[in-house]
Amino acid sequence: MLALIIEIAIFAHLVWLGLYMLNRAGDDAVLRQAGRTVLVLAVALAFATVGWPEAFGQSVVAPELLAGVGVLFLAGGIACLQRRVRESGEALLPDLLRSYDYSFLISVVFGGQVALAMAAGPGASDAMLWLLHGVLAASIATQVYLERVQGLLDRIAFANLPWLCRERAELRQIENLLPRVNMTDPLTIDEDEFARLTRRALAYYGDLTKLATSPLTNLPEVHRRLARRGVEPTTLERARELKLILAEAIERLRPHTDEPYGTTDEWRYYNALYYPYVVGMRPYSRRAAHSFDDPAHEEILAWFRTYVPERTLYNWQNAAAALVAGDLREQEVAATVPGEPAPAVAD
Repeated sequence: MLALIIEIAIFAHLVWLGLYMLNRAGDDAVLRQAGRTVLVLAVALAFATVGWPEAFGQSVVAPELLAGVGVLFLAGGIACLQRRVRESGEALLPDLLRSYDYSFLISVVFGGQVALAMAAGPGASDAMLWLLHGVLAASIATQVYLERVQGLLDRIAFANLPWLCRERAELRQIENLLPRVNMTDPLTIDEDEFARLTRRALAYYGDLTKLATSPLTNLPEVHRRLARRGVEPTTLERARELKLILAEAIERLRPHTDEPYGTTDEWRYYNALYYPYVVGMRPYSRRAAHSFDDPAHEEILAWFRTYVPERTLYNWQNAAAALVAGDLREQEVAATVPGEPAPAVAD
């Protein structure tokens, strides 16, 4: 019985970790594949615990071995998750603990009822074991994807009030965003890491919720500018201010010429950041529907597609991001008055 309890507990943890990794993956293909692998192992452990189908015969892997592999996957999955989330510049621990606590409590509430029914009634029959695994998986999935579940229920309940659905969706988005915000002081980060975070922030330029998780939202300049305007430094306000700062830094890459635009070498770093991120141009996407009022944008789009390979643009963006990162750090040094402390970063 103890072995059965351990195997079911490992199954529940694998389901939670796999779903959580998929939920955090976004456009991260590595994290998405890792989450799918963990879920496949969870399904295999469920079959091994209840009993393999007759089609597999009796020589399939024992549940004890799969449970041991599951423990290794749990440790490896957490390590992979930590590394990938750190690279994205987001915080992991608060959101991870929130998801785990919610999933654990709700699975105990619902799965515990099935366990009590098994203890008082038919025992650990195959039907009851499958019911227990199903209830655990469903309850955990509901908690991990709570925002999406609530969105679906809102669309049903408030089908005739679309404005209410939108307002509630925005509030949920902010609520789920807060545990992922990285409150690290960016000025304590070394130059290489600062440049990498700047590159990531530029990639998130068009997505305010992702930009809000960047440590760069804690730049002293962000707080100074909000204080001068008398604006409360909330998560989204700091993200909006960082977006303006990045736009200004990109503008400083523009060559000092009278020409409104250009495609010569001196324009390459400005073009590499301004058009893909600020304008939203996707020159290599076949599905992107570009409709520009400015003829210059059409000319730049044609230039990208004809003369700039995708890999070249990527290299230009990395180099331009390093220039922007250096510019941001220099701006901070110039803004700090000697003998006076820099503005405190919000906790």
